[in-house]
Amino acid sequence: TGSNSFYRQHGSDKQYFDITSGKIQAIPARPRVLPLAFAKSSDQELPGNDHASLVDLGDGVLCAAFHHVPRPEQNFINPAMLDILEAAFSYIPGKGYQALVLANPGENFSAGLDLRLLLKFCQQEDWEAIETFSKRLQDIGQRLRYAPFPVVSVPRRKTSGSGLALALAADIMIVAAESYCGLPESRFGLIPPGGGCLRLLENAIAAGEAQRSGPFPPVRKAFEAIANARISTSALEARQLGFLRERDRVVMNPDHLIYEAKQAALKLAEDYTPPAPREKLQLPGEGGRIALEVALEQRRKTGRISDHDFRVAQKLAYVLTGGERANAASPVDEQTILDLERAAFLRLCQETKTRDRIAHLLKTGKPLRN
Repeated sequence: TGSNSFYRQHGSDKQYFDITSGKIQAIPARPRVLPLAFAKSSDQELPGNDHASLVDLGDGVLCAAFHHVPRPEQNFINPAMLDILEAAFSYIPGKGYQALVLANPGENFSAGLDLRLLLKFCQQEDWEAIETFSKRLQDIGQRLRYAPFPVVSVPRRKTSGSGLALALAADIMIVAAESYCGLPESRFGLIPPGGGCLRLLENAIAAGEAQRSGPFPPVRKAFEAIANARISTSALEARQLGFLRERDRVVMNPDHLIYEAKQAALKLAEDYTPPAPREKLQLPGEGGRIALEVALEQRRKTGRISDHDFRVAQKLAYVLTGGERANAASPVDEQTILDLERAAFLRLCQETKTRDRIAHLLKTGKPLRN
């Protein structure tokens, strides 16, 4: 047909090339299906690269679409993807848009951090690059969380690591029923960067406030999910593990996800007020950290975890309990947790056993127990 695509927009009609007949056919109307392939027409040029693009969904809704060309089935988080997320802030609300959707046209939302890039930085001992990237990832997550416009994310299938952290920065998640959510960084000797620790901790605290559970149970719940690298087998289990919040919605038909996300964004935009950052996170501090470490030491003595597992979990416990400053009488703010998270992540990147785990995972696809 002389075209480099099976799909095209012809006037107001959406068409596709039918292989069987060899002819261009009209696509039957499906009101609740909004393919990203047909959402790209816009009055203004929108930025994009091989890893992500800004897409016009219509009605003033902009979409940051992830499509990591080298590994589209993984959609790894890398600097080029963050470039596009940052670009979105110059279009909303300044250029006629009123809301942002985070999604992708493929099967998986994101498998998290680009480990090949991270290992390269580790091998070069370029700690400044790691610090800069992790700080940038955290800052973008915070900008999304407290943007003056609504943000809706669309987790589907594999949504893990920094991909989940970004999804949780949204006001609401429209989640596919078949979603594999989790923060598995401990498998390769790390803790979640990019605000993952903060997001899961705040989810657990919010759930704990409803039950008046006190400061330690939410920390323990977040700790167990991260330290054990729990991955949900469904959206239902993701909610039970604390990866989904009460306000997040599960959609059974994956073809309807983008449509439902757009409708949710438009609804929020009608009278949107951004949330306020938590200035007082009530965390247990040293007492809670010691309680977690006692349980960890027992697991190490019985051979259930290795020495390096213990070290990683120690770092995680320090972050989630609020470091040296937190105690029952001294709450901490979100930035304190982010600073602790970033420092612990960088320190673990400098560990030989962590680098060995990352290299082994990239080579074999299997975690290394060292």
